[in-house]
Amino acid sequence: MRTKCECADRQCPVHRGAGKCVHWAIETLYRVDMYDRTGTAFCGLCVQDASESGLFSDEAPQRGAL
Repeated sequence: MRTKCECADRQCPVHRGAGKCVHWAIETLYRVDMYDRTGTAFCGLCVQDASESGLFSDEAPQRGAL
């Protein structure tokens, strides 16, 4: 099943000003400031911006890490 990109950052350079991206997701990133078991799906364009934000990582959190 294909999933749309879940990026909702209005400042993302891919869809600046829009509340969501319209591209297909290719990668899942995980929040680093909370125990994020499900992750957020990003397209190849938004994944770079999300990674550079410092709030997301491509590694799933280990239980008890936070």
